[in-house]
Amino acid sequence: MDFLRELGPLALGTRLKRLSDRVYEQIVRAATIADAEFPPGCFPLFKLLEAYGPLSIGECAQRLGLAHPTVLRAARILTARGWVERFTDGGDRRRSLLRLSAAGRAEAERTAPLVADLKEIVEQELAESGCDLLDAVRRLEERLERHSLERRVIRRALARDPRLLSIDDFAPRDAAAFRELNLRWIRKYFRVEPPDREVLDAPRERILDAGGHILMARIAGHTVGTCALIHHGAGEYELAKMAVDEKWQGLGIGEALLRAAIDRCRALGARRLFLETNSALQPAVTLYRKMGFVPLGPPANSKYSRADLLMEYRGALASSVADAASAGESSTAS
Repeated sequence: MDFLRELGPLALGTRLKRLSDRVYEQIVRAATIADAEFPPGCFPLFKLLEAYGPLSIGECAQRLGLAHPTVLRAARILTARGWVERFTDGGDRRRSLLRLSAAGRAEAERTAPLVADLKEIVEQELAESGCDLLDAVRRLEERLERHSLERRVIRRALARDPRLLSIDDFAPRDAAAFRELNLRWIRKYFRVEPPDREVLDAPRERILDAGGHILMARIAGHTVGTCALIHHGAGEYELAKMAVDEKWQGLGIGEALLRAAIDRCRALGARRLFLETNSALQPAVTLYRKMGFVPLGPPANSKYSRADLLMEYRGALASSVADAASAGESSTAS
């Protein structure tokens, strides 16, 4: 009995790894007999450099779809064996490139017949299996790149139990996450400006000590998003520094942060809530509209060159606190 087969799709990753290990072990034994043993995990990088080198470590990682440390480790092994050499790019002295050495090129030529035999045999096995496995793997890889299993599972879990997503107040340990989440978002679309660094490098002094608030979104202990309410005095707050980790986007985290920020303003008795954004960020603008913000045109005297749209919240803020008080209820800010 093969229990992994009984598990079906739940054991897909394990079965693929088992198949990969089996193929790899058989190829290694064959290569050893033919005196063409490659160090474990180094063959893809070796063949990439043979076909397309010289390349940087980053370019190799991108073309292989592997993590930077994985490629760096393989490069060090191949370099130690004398098959790969590292040199400085003549056009950019700060850029290091990899290429096959003379010994590496000789090894590629010597093992070419074995590699051709292995390719032909594996292709024959795939053809006789009755399915185009390589094409199926390619299509699965592309789908998982667009729609990760992690995100889809979490979306369903959140639908069953929204409490998995928590919105907490900023704590000192959150300073690094608050800074990095925002820097990654800004760099993706714009450039980091001096006012950004002033706030992100000193969130307590620039936001909290001035009467503002910072909210942190977490899923199962992972910090996945943040936003800030900057106090401008007289009950006026600016929604700013809102960012959601890219791999956690599409789960409603931005909407949850906005809702929590609006609720906080209500609890504070705020009279005005506004934000500055860029009109090219259509998904964000659409979300702001959905949550009750209306566009007012370009902001006056913005600190940020990227800000070309001022939006103001037109839902109930201070009035809801007054209504609650008149009904004998109380509202507190955490």
